[in-house]
Amino acid sequence: MAIYIYANWKMNFTQDEAYRFGSTLTEAMENLSKQIEIILFPGNALLTTVSKAIRNSKYIGLGAQNVHWKGNGSFTGETSISMLPDQCTHVLIGHSERRRLFGETEATINRKTVSVIESGLKAVLCVGEGKRLPLNECAEDVIGGQLESALGDLKRGFQDNLMIAYEPVWAIGSNLPATPEIVNTRAKFIKEFISQLDYVENGECTPVIYGGSVTSENVGFYLDMENVDGVLLGASSLNIESFKRAIRVAENY
Repeated sequence: MAIYIYANWKMNFTQDEAYRFGSTLTEAMENLSKQIEIILFPGNALLTTVSKAIRNSKYIGLGAQNVHWKGNGSFTGETSISMLPDQCTHVLIGHSERRRLFGETEATINRKTVSVIESGLKAVLCVGEGKRLPLNECAEDVIGGQLESALGDLKRGFQDNLMIAYEPVWAIGSNLPATPEIVNTRAKFIKEFISQLDYVENGECTPVIYGGSVTSENVGFYLDMENVDGVLLGASSLNIESFKRAIRVAENY
């Protein structure tokens, strides 16, 4: 099974900076000793530039940070799935910043999830509790509600195009990442929850990755966990040397 090393660039980099990063990373990752899937999520305006920079890579893929669920229409400033470059295979959905800053509701996230999965792209659905909750049950109630809302209306077999990113809001950009043990427990819960949905087969095979103050220094602790399949890096993915170190750490797992 692949190890997933994903980079959410958020709103960073110019066109030139994004191209340099992608081309430098492509050269550095010509040979990997393990099955590692690297996906870069640049801002949507950078997607075409990055697709050109990584076009010769065997290991690096491309994802969008956001899409609209409609194919076209009067939605100024939005991006439809059909507008994405052909190399784009993944889409982030439900990131806490989209929920908090742009008012995305569970209904909006459900529409986007359904649209992305039905298009054949892979949805990377972000879930996580907003506060550091002392009891597993409290956090799991929040996460379970997010999963149930997002995955409603999907047809049998959808999980082949689904990944879950567990991102507790309190850990993002805080320098206080969740402990590997907490992440492992949440990842196990997520896989079991998806498995219990009536229209799901093999939900326990749904990849779960962790995001929230992940760095090249702590990435190995998460990859050590039985139920964690990879990581989603934010700020630490903006430094190419740091990001390369995280990938090299993953080669040991």
